[in-house]
Amino acid sequence: MMATPTKLTLAEFLALPEEDITCELIDGEVIPKMSPKFFHSTLTMTLWSMWSILHNWSESMQYDRVRVEWATRLLHRDRDWVAVPDILLVSFARLTNDWREDALFLSPPELAIKIIAPDQPFGRLVAKVTDYLTAEYCGCALSIRRFAPSRCFIPIRPHAISAI
Repeated sequence: MMATPTKLTLAEFLALPEEDITCELIDGEVIPKMSPKFFHSTLTMTLWSMWSILHNWSESMQYDRVRVEWATRLLHRDRDWVAVPDILLVSFARLTNDWREDALFLSPPELAIKIIAPDQPFGRLVAKVTDYLTAEYCGCALSIRRFAPSRCFIPIRPHAISAI
């Protein structure tokens, strides 16, 4: 008889020792995040550069924080999900008085940008975008896939996915 893998709770996941590999918690399982390659890193840096102008203005106006790979806790199918978007935007309104800078963000962001590897199956891209949109309220999610502009999805609001 095969042993069934144990599903971790959020507390158990957060208690795991830190390692060099970034992981997400999906349906109780620890899933290692793919190591970013050159294109992924370049695209993240380019998007961050574009956002930094907005970021500097918005932070000075006390509106929001834009960050790279800030882990966030979402509810997905009534289970805790720790997602690590490539870029995320969080409004100051969602930052509670007890939030900590060096910790998991415990609310859904207004914007999550996830860069999908070019060799990742199209169905996985759709599933990832859908996961973000159905996990509590995430104001907007953007997935970018290299060399496939017809397969990029820019969901504007939950449950409304529009293809470009």
